[in-house]
Amino acid sequence: AAEAQWTARTSNTIQSLYAVHFPNDTGYAVGYYGTVIRSTDRGLDWTTLFFPNTGDLRSAWFMDGMHGFVAGDSGLFRTADGGAAWEAVNTPVQGAWRNIVFRTPEIGFCGGGDIGDGTILRTLDGGDTWQVVYSGAAAPITAMDFPTATAGYAVSLGYSTGMLQSTDGGSTWTS
Repeated sequence: AAEAQWTARTSNTIQSLYAVHFPNDTGYAVGYYGTVIRSTDRGLDWTTLFFPNTGDLRSAWFMDGMHGFVAGDSGLFRTADGGAAWEAVNTPVQGAWRNIVFRTPEIGFCGGGDIGDGTILRTLDGGDTWQVVYSGAAAPITAMDFPTATAGYAVSLGYSTGMLQSTDGGSTWTS
């Protein structure tokens, strides 16, 4: 079996980065102080993009090279033009968001919240509207994954840790 080869790349930023997402040859990374960088050549070169907020960004999810979301300390934001412009997304709960993931182009989840009130939001319309599907985790929801259409997992991390599971595609969650 061939072994993976890793090559260090310069990111064109001095800020620490939290997350990276490549939906295709174009990818985005996000980090401290509202840092957003984009590569259009599979990570060989990176360009810093303007972002209208200096809150730390914790997660990114893009449907393609142009349309995507970033989540961070100052909320949830979306772009439809490859990061040239960003708009704040209205969410039913205001606060810091730590993770965003889409199961399909229409069905997505955003996790975050505060100590004592970790929260999961869900969209069924590609991110136009969001609803709370879980709240009350001991710590913010920091990671989520859906290995199948029905099985979902979420991790909360803060002063305490926890694991949540969904068996119905993210409609309900249990610890």
